[in-house]
Amino acid sequence: MELVAELDPPRDPKKLLEIVSGLARIYDWIDIPDAPLGKPNYNSPVISAYLTAHGYKVIAHLRTSDVNTIALKTITKTLGALGVRRIVYLKGDPPQQGSSVGDFTPEQAVYYARTRPEAPEPGLLLSLRKPITVIRERLRVPAGFYLVLNYDWEKHSTLSLLSQLKSEAPGKRFYVYAIIREECTRSTEEVVEGAKRLQWIAEGLVISSPARPACLYSIGERIREELVG
Repeated sequence: MELVAELDPPRDPKKLLEIVSGLARIYDWIDIPDAPLGKPNYNSPVISAYLTAHGYKVIAHLRTSDVNTIALKTITKTLGALGVRRIVYLKGDPPQQGSSVGDFTPEQAVYYARTRPEAPEPGLLLSLRKPITVIRERLRVPAGFYLVLNYDWEKHSTLSLLSQLKSEAPGKRFYVYAIIREECTRSTEEVVEGAKRLQWIAEGLVISSPARPACLYSIGERIREELVG
C-alpha cells in the first residue's frame, strides 16, 4: 500500500524542501492541492515541477474551472516535459475571486492527457457521496488513478461499496483520503485500523492534515510500521 502526503506548501521555498525531505522518508508521493476552497494560493503545477526537479515524486492538481483550453493543454504538456509523473484534474470549489472558465471538465482533461504521450498520468477525484450511477460513469473515464473522497472510516457500508467498485473496475487504482481533523493520537488509531481493512482493496492512502501538519509524520510512520513494513 502506497502512502501519499497532501501538503499545503509553506511560503518559504527552503522550508518547503525541508518539510518534503522529511515526508519523503515516510511517504511514496507528495500531493499538492490547487487553490483549496477556491482561495488564491501557491500554484500546484509550479510547486510540483519545483519539487520534481529536486527528485521527489509528486502528484500535481489542476482546477479545470480556472484555466482555458490553451492553458490546460500547455500546463499538461509542460508538466510532462519537466518530469511530473501524475496529475489530478478537478473542477474545484467556486473561486473566491474572479470567475470560472470551464472550457474543460475534469473528465475531458483526462481524455486530452491520454492523447499526449508526454503528459503525466491523469487522475480524478471520486466522491463516494455521489449517486452510484455518477460514480460508475466517472470510473469509465480512462483515468489511471482516483483519489477517493468521503470514505467513512466507521461504516462498513463504504468499505463494501469500494470493494464492489473495485470488482467492477479492476484496473483502476484507488487512493483513499484520510483527513485528520482531530487530535493526532486518536486519529492515528482510527486510520490504522481502517487501513488494515482497506489494504486489499485500495492501492494507497492520502493523508491530509490541514490544521495539524505535524500529524503527517506521526500518522505516516505508524501506518508504514503497521502495513507497509
